[in-house]
Amino acid sequence: MRLVFLCSSSWPVCTVFLAALLLQICSTGRAADAADEPSRFIETSLSPGVDSVAINGRTVRLAPLRTFYAGRAFAPAWTIAPDTLNDRGRQILDLLAQAGAEGLHAPDYRFEPATLQRDGKPLPLDIAVSARLLLYATDVGAGRSFVRKADPELFLLERSIDGLAVLRRGAEAADPASFFETLAPASDEYRALKRSLKAYRLIALSGGWPAIAGNRTVRPGEADPALSVLRRRLQISGDMSSGAAETDVLDGELLEGLRRFQMRHGLAADGTLGPKTRTALNIPAEQRIRQIELNMERWRWLEEDLGESHVFVNLAGFYLKAVRGGKIALRMPVIVGKTYRRTPAFSDRITYIELNPVWTVPYRNASQDILPKLQADPSYLAANGFELLPPAGDPGSAAPDPTEVDWSRYRADYFPFRLRQAAGPLNALGTVKFMFPNRFAVYLHDTPARELFSQDVRTFSSGCIRVAQPVELSEFLLNSEDWRAERVSREIGTRDTRVVRLPTPVPVHLAYLTAFIEADGILNFRDDVYGRDKLLAAALLYGK
Repeated sequence: MRLVFLCSSSWPVCTVFLAALLLQICSTGRAADAADEPSRFIETSLSPGVDSVAINGRTVRLAPLRTFYAGRAFAPAWTIAPDTLNDRGRQILDLLAQAGAEGLHAPDYRFEPATLQRDGKPLPLDIAVSARLLLYATDVGAGRSFVRKADPELFLLERSIDGLAVLRRGAEAADPASFFETLAPASDEYRALKRSLKAYRLIALSGGWPAIAGNRTVRPGEADPALSVLRRRLQISGDMSSGAAETDVLDGELLEGLRRFQMRHGLAADGTLGPKTRTALNIPAEQRIRQIELNMERWRWLEEDLGESHVFVNLAGFYLKAVRGGKIALRMPVIVGKTYRRTPAFSDRITYIELNPVWTVPYRNASQDILPKLQADPSYLAANGFELLPPAGDPGSAAPDPTEVDWSRYRADYFPFRLRQAAGPLNALGTVKFMFPNRFAVYLHDTPARELFSQDVRTFSSGCIRVAQPVELSEFLLNSEDWRAERVSREIGTRDTRVVRLPTPVPVHLAYLTAFIEADGILNFRDDVYGRDKLLAAALLYGK
């Protein structure tokens, strides 16, 4: 462009005009540079070379941030100036400060810009907000990865989130608070635990509940001074109404309230104030809050979609529920692994059932469980329907007569035989085996030891899960007019071994929940029989 000035006698005026025009051009250029500076700062900060940054000891990957900002020409999303948040940015930080409502540790997302650095230099404020949002979304949506490492028997697949989608939705959401709600698990049980967490925190802030002193066992109909304290205790936890009549006798509403408490805590609901019930009553509210938080974390590890039809086993609660279309079709007690043979937590798919199964005894069971019985009584095998097979290394050889074997020669780490138990009423697997082949050799099965289902704590198996209603579970899984319960029972009656494949594999989830919500919406607690709460709590307190 050419500028032509025609000046003669008015040269001073022209000079002033030219100077003003040049000043305007320069000013406009500087304004454009200033407006573009935040974008250049963000682009430069996210240039390749560093894959992640640390926030309060936690790692955040930079790849989603690079893609997010590149898609908006590196324009800021949460700031209006290098050190000034916009309205959305302030809302995001306010919501991060409320992370405790989800059972998370709010200081993990605390905003300290100077702590987020690359190559020793602070990153832009806008990136700092994005990184914290991404960390929170990962933690609340898929679980904190570092705590998973604390439990050596947790074998659920590690989940992930779409970080780019989270950042884009967060930047575009009309209501950031509603957007944050979508980041947490959508399951009804998780949300109910969240409500319970809020309620129990209010109880703790109000001073908790009183401890029940003494150690005398009080039975229904008996009087005791401790019952006035028991009434207040049960009213605070919601197990009986605040308007219940005062009494020093364990009857009426007080008795019903105590039974309700016992059922919620997996105790015999006999209405007796005994040692186990007193211990559960005296666990402080703060400990129950921690328990709720731990189990909210476990729900984050589970798949978002458990399956339209699925089987869910709570190892700590000793129950199984079969769900179809969001409704519980079956619920039954189960028996799980002993404390030294703990059942692992994982998900898989049930693909077939076996009626009248034959049990080929695993080496550990044969050498550790059956060998001592053989040493005490060589006729044990014949009396219980077992067959002694040749050693695995020499299958063509003849098996010896078990009554003529010197069983004292063998021990847990040296047992060269194989054992097989025929189908029938004595078989340890009962009448049905439910198979989801996995590396742990764990499955569901029936059991002849029916009396064990009446126990409150049911840790009696060698790792597999024994179910109380095998015929009904078979009908649920087969889900066919051709395989109603009556036919399953008839097939069992033949004592012939038969494999029946499911028309559609059914997901099965083995979880460990010590705080959970029953179908009636009531919060339940269970003891930490496997010690997994302790491992998880330690990781949350110390691990980063």
